[in-house]
Amino acid sequence: MSYYGEDQIAQDRVVKQQYLKSEIIEKGYDGAQFGEYLESVKPDGGSDVDVWSIDELKGLVSQFKNWVLQQASQPAPEEHPVDNTANESQIYPQFDNPFDQHNSPVLNNNAPVLTDSKFHQQNDQAIQNAAPKQSFPQSQKIEETKADLIPGLPSAVTESKTYRRESADFKGSDGKDKEEVYSSTLNVKLAETTQLRDGKNMEISVHGYEQTKSGLFSITHTNYLVKTLPYGWDVKRRYSDFFWLRSTLQRLHPGVMIPPIPKKKNKNKAKPDFLRKRMYFLQRFLNACALNDELRGDKFYFAFLHLSNDSQYKNIKKEADKKPRYHRIKDIATLSGQVPIEINRDLKLHAQSMAEFCTQTDPIYSKIRKLGKQLIHDFTQVSNTLLSLGECYAGLYSASTNFNKTTEAGKNLHLEDIYLTMNNIMVAWAQQTVSQNENIQKHFTHFYKYAQYENEAFKEVLEVRTKTGLDYLQRKTDLFAKKEKLFQQKDVTKWEISPKAKDIPKEHLFQDKKLAFDVMLYKESAALHEIRTNFGYYNAMSYSELESALREKCRQYAQNFHEFGIQQADIMNQVQTKWAEFLVHFMDTNIPEGGNQREILTRASIAGGSNDPNMTHYDDD
Repeated sequence: MSYYGEDQIAQDRVVKQQYLKSEIIEKGYDGAQFGEYLESVKPDGGSDVDVWSIDELKGLVSQFKNWVLQQASQPAPEEHPVDNTANESQIYPQFDNPFDQHNSPVLNNNAPVLTDSKFHQQNDQAIQNAAPKQSFPQSQKIEETKADLIPGLPSAVTESKTYRRESADFKGSDGKDKEEVYSSTLNVKLAETTQLRDGKNMEISVHGYEQTKSGLFSITHTNYLVKTLPYGWDVKRRYSDFFWLRSTLQRLHPGVMIPPIPKKKNKNKAKPDFLRKRMYFLQRFLNACALNDELRGDKFYFAFLHLSNDSQYKNIKKEADKKPRYHRIKDIATLSGQVPIEINRDLKLHAQSMAEFCTQTDPIYSKIRKLGKQLIHDFTQVSNTLLSLGECYAGLYSASTNFNKTTEAGKNLHLEDIYLTMNNIMVAWAQQTVSQNENIQKHFTHFYKYAQYENEAFKEVLEVRTKTGLDYLQRKTDLFAKKEKLFQQKDVTKWEISPKAKDIPKEHLFQDKKLAFDVMLYKESAALHEIRTNFGYYNAMSYSELESALREKCRQYAQNFHEFGIQQADIMNQVQTKWAEFLVHFMDTNIPEGGNQREILTRASIAGGSNDPNMTHYDDD
């Protein structure tokens, strides 16, 4: 006989869970982060509360809180100035945020030196993107702003800088303003493939959920049931798993628009209506990922859908978390082993139009959702009114039956039958009216809420394009100004001339400004070429991804309202059938033998037997 049996272990577990809940969760610390902290202390099963004593947990909680405090008090890393004497791979240091416009990564260490003509074309575009088209007289000041790269940016918050440049440098050979046009293809790594690479006809459903109490804090967790056809995979995933998957896809597929998921919420998260709505959003997310070749072929997306073994799934998540964010475009892995690099006016206008589209549609989506909820409320009110009418006819039926029971002469069974029929008509009408609410909720309120989430994903893509574009614009302008200053000083020893051009007589360089610009500051020119590649990639991807997303939006609209129409038609057919049945009772005055077999209907007869006068709920977001 064990002196420390299962009952004692269970009691100790409750004590430890309550302690951790009060010290971690209720005091605002991140429970998942604490679990990871325990795993770091004891890699094999550290997050299992049973492996620790209460005294050990108290010590670990204290250490964890100190660690969190230390992390919060650490100063942000300082920015490092560019060292022009460093080799090309050191000119722009790599940082965790590859889109910081002051710390852009080098993308290609073997980039060719920019020719003067290409450099001037780039600078022409930078200035034209930032200022209205007009002819500038010689030495006129040019105000360069962010407004062109950030569509819709109010002039009150527009940052500006002033530069001087000869007007001829803004012109092409025909004397007209020029837009930069650059097109290329960059070879990158080949991505690993999975069996889903060609699985375009797959269908993913989040078809249910189950709630369990588990973990360090004995908190109720929701597992969503995910089924993938035609493969027959069934897995259970928590919301945190969906969040992990989206974050992983964002990190490993820069430039690709990652479909959205609903935001994490603590309010109402255990309510059935909230969970059903979240299931709809999560299902949309998974199926949207399946439509993108790169995401569908991703090994971690594949693992999310098919790994049912908890240990294997945990290991694949750890593998994904060790994957660094790509700092250089050439390190990206794609199915084709190539990525597009595009800079032209059409893509710029497309980005501006998409930003405006998001700005204009957001409030409209919100209004449609609000009106959908109002429609649900209105139908519920109409249904309640019809139910009240049904209760009135139930009262008349009761009065009629009492009359017929208390008299032998002058009985009127036909009137009794009419009251009964009218009661049944009102209640059935109420049921068919309120049955539209679920259809409206799914195809209007939920559908347009996800459309708002999609707009946020669109903005994420546009924001990356904007940041890389601003970085390119700023560095390009700064480099031109630096070359201009060096050229005016006529000190060739400071020009950092390309080794290939060392033998060019300096007299030729002084006489040929284009040649001088072509050969000076060759390392910084090469670095600028890589920054242009960075912007060109995100510029091209923003167009292709958002154009594809809009085409998919058209398909989603057609499918959504086709389903809505079918369900509405079915409801109307039921209404028509019911009314046809009731009309017979008004035309046939004969009471069937054995009396009337129908019965009075009440509120409890509809909405799944619920007595709730509102019948259908919808939670606000």
